[in-house]
Amino acid sequence: MRGNGKWEIFEVGEATRNGYGMPASLSQSPLPEWVKEHVHKEGVKARELSVRYNEERPVMCWLSKYFPSKTWVKKDAEGKTEPRYRGILTDQKFLETKAWWEGVWIDAGKQCPQCEHKKDSEDEKERTGCCFYFVTKEEIMIYIE
Repeated sequence: MRGNGKWEIFEVGEATRNGYGMPASLSQSPLPEWVKEHVHKEGVKARELSVRYNEERPVMCWLSKYFPSKTWVKKDAEGKTEPRYRGILTDQKFLETKAWWEGVWIDAGKQCPQCEHKKDSEDEKERTGCCFYFVTKEEIMIYIE
């Protein structure tokens, strides 16, 4: 049933060094295996950044940021594409990127537009992804249909 999903919080455990020892909370979660592997290998800094982007409301889906669709055109309501930066993420770069994503993901009750787009993808990895973001370094908020 499309569009009738809900958001749930799942514990995924701590980020571990070099991806060793996947916590049971993550290995037993409903996430597809390839997503579990990437979440497990992701370091503390990327998790903290996801928490920071999404602290007021969902703004940036983790999969949309780190595993974007090859066919989704990333433009906000004004037709602007996502800002791209090299080097250190300054406060200004952070705020500009966050503002752009806020203009893309308008309805926080639904999964992000890119994940909506991915549901019809011919690529199995895209189709089996889950819209989620970190709410703490050890928990994710995931959209389940």
